[in-house]
Amino acid sequence: MLNALSLSLPPVATAGQVARAAIRDGFTGTVAPETLADLELVLSELVTNAIEHGEGEIELRLDHDAGALRGSVSDQGHGFRYELRTLDADQDQPRGRGLSIVNALVTRWGIEDGSTQVWFEIAAGARTPRPERPLYEVGLVRQESALWMVLKGEFDLAAKPALEDVLRDLDPAGLERVIVDIREVTFFDTTGLNMATQLDRWGLDHGIPVSFTRGAPAVANALEAAGLALALTFTDDEPAPPG
Repeated sequence: MLNALSLSLPPVATAGQVARAAIRDGFTGTVAPETLADLELVLSELVTNAIEHGEGEIELRLDHDAGALRGSVSDQGHGFRYELRTLDADQDQPRGRGLSIVNALVTRWGIEDGSTQVWFEIAAGARTPRPERPLYEVGLVRQESALWMVLKGEFDLAAKPALEDVLRDLDPAGLERVIVDIREVTFFDTTGLNMATQLDRWGLDHGIPVSFTRGAPAVANALEAAGLALALTFTDDEPAPPG
C-alpha cells in the first residue's frame, strides 16, 4: 500500500489501463472501495483527456494523507480553456463529458493557469480490498428477433476500436429489441458512456427498443455521474442471453 504515486505515461490508448492498475496496486485497502472506484474513473477521464487533447508524455501524481487523496494529471501541451457541460443536457452528444464527470466525483478540482495540469481532491477512508479485473470482452448473441450485446471487463479508451466496430456493423434487419448486458462490466469511463448513448440513439433511429441490464456499483456510479442513469432504459429482470 502506498501514500504517494508518481507515474509517467506515454500518450497511447492503454495509458488509462496502466494508471488504473497502478492505483489498484498501490491504494487497494488504503481507501474505501467506492472511493477507489471514483479515483479510477477520475484519473481515467483525465488521462484520456490528455491523450486526445494534449501533447507528449503524461505525468500523474497522487498523494494520500489525513483522509484525503490529492492528485494531478498534466501533459506537455501549452494549456487549455474549458467549458463545463451540464450533465443532463445534450445527452446524445458522444463527447465532452469527461470534466463534468470529474466535477461530479471529486471534492474540489481546478486547472493551473497557463498549464495543462488538472488537480483534484477526493475524501478518502479505509475499507477492505477489492479483486483485480480482466480487460474487456464484447459478445453478440442473436436469437430470432432479439440481440444480446454482452459486455465484460473494463471499457476505456483501449476498448474504443472494438466498440466502434460493433456499432458500425449492427444490422437492424429483423430485430425487435436489443439488450445490452453490462452485469459483468467492472469499469466504464466516457468510452463506455459514449457507447451507451450511441446505442440508445441507434435504437431510436431504427425504431428498435434498446435496454440495459443493471450494472455493478462502479458502473452505476459512472452512469449517474454522467447524467445517464435516468436517460437510458434499464431492465431488472432480463434473463441471461441464450448459450
